[in-house]
Amino acid sequence: MSRYFYFVFTRAKPGQDKEFNHWYSERHIFDLVAIPGIAAAQRFRLVDSLSRAPMADYLAIYEFSDLELALAGIAERRGTDRMPSTEAIDREASRGVVFRPLWAVAEDWRFGAGQLDLVKFDGPTAAAQLEAGLGRLAAHERQSRPGPPAFDLARFCADPPRTPADNLSGAGAVHLSAGILPITDRVPATWPQAAETSPTPGGPTS
Repeated sequence: MSRYFYFVFTRAKPGQDKEFNHWYSERHIFDLVAIPGIAAAQRFRLVDSLSRAPMADYLAIYEFSDLELALAGIAERRGTDRMPSTEAIDREASRGVVFRPLWAVAEDWRFGAGQLDLVKFDGPTAAAQLEAGLGRLAAHERQSRPGPPAFDLARFCADPPRTPADNLSGAGAVHLSAGILPITDRVPATWPQAAETSPTPGGPTS
């Protein structure tokens, strides 16, 4: 079974972090793992940014066991009573990118505290820039919204030194780096793990 990771970067409106985090951690993340095709989810805080460009404050990582089914479910439920939103979210800062791992992901492999590097390349992505490696992920051609993804490549390192990854520095027009710290446990899927019929794909950031 193919696995994909959906990274969603978010920020609360000024002064509304408490309301935003309560909605996301106590409601929204559970709405998402009830969608067929989403195997699990976990939230993180982005800290100690080494980048000059502004970054979001929070990251949610969704594990997709079925890419099309998951994206279709998000699109179908967004804004309904099955997946309501909140006025506390800064929608201008929200970004979602579907990544495919560039290594064979073991069933028990997990994200955790560590460093996340993100690159948006200046031009076409070369094969050498997408070489396989533990913790390296390439943006998938299917995204949650039309248009190119916000980033082309991601690299996660557990408990690394706080310096940008040497093999990513200077590789693209945008290079962002920050620490990630878990703020929720990993939440497993609540939908029945059975054969499903995929609806028409599409979908928004969530």
